[in-house]
Amino acid sequence: MTTLRTAVALTSGYTNFFKQTGDSDAQQKDRALAALKTTMIRVNGIWERELAIRFQLLSDAVEKTIIYTDNSVPADPYLGLAAAQADDKNQTVLDAAIAGVGKMDGTATSDRSEVTSGDRPVAVRG
Repeated sequence: MTTLRTAVALTSGYTNFFKQTGDSDAQQKDRALAALKTTMIRVNGIWERELAIRFQLLSDAVEKTIIYTDNSVPADPYLGLAAAQADDKNQTVLDAAIAGVGKMDGTATSDRSEVTSGDRPVAVRG
């Protein structure tokens, strides 16, 4: 089984979908992270069986630094970007956000990265 450390940035559009009335930013991030984990369980169920690949999210604390709740620029660095722009922006954002996490190969802090907005991935790299 190959395990790939995976960083998934969640836009404010995705995060706001799970927000409940009265939620603080922290509660909103917790709800979005829980939804992401549910998605990753489903994704891993297929990838592990078919290709012997497991996607492992970074720690909750690190993932929460790349979950955005404020639907404005610059608070959400992906707001208003087309997919190709989001892919380029994603690398810059993740390099800055997770730089101190520990590098796998001396150059990358994760093996795979993704930006998710609304109901679909916007940009995937790795």
